[in-house]
Amino acid sequence: MALDAGFVAGVLEGIEGTLEEVIQRVEVSELRASLDVLQSRVTALRVSIEPGERRADAKQCEEAVAVERSLSRPPCAFGAFQDFPGSARLN
Repeated sequence: MALDAGFVAGVLEGIEGTLEEVIQRVEVSELRASLDVLQSRVTALRVSIEPGERRADAKQCEEAVAVERSLSRPPCAFGAFQDFPGSARLN
């Protein structure tokens, strides 16, 4: 069974958000840099397979994330990760 490109792009978007949360909690700079590279590659892959209409939406979403970051708010709604088992090890 083949997966729809939009579905795969949505999964990759979720992975991006998860990586963002992990990056924010990692103290080791080399690991953080590696995770940042991984997140960039996931983003590039998502954008390359994303259906055309979603690309415009993604641009608007990226602009919103940039604004949220400038206001020091979390860029996504993954607050539940604070209670995620094992997350204390990354702090």
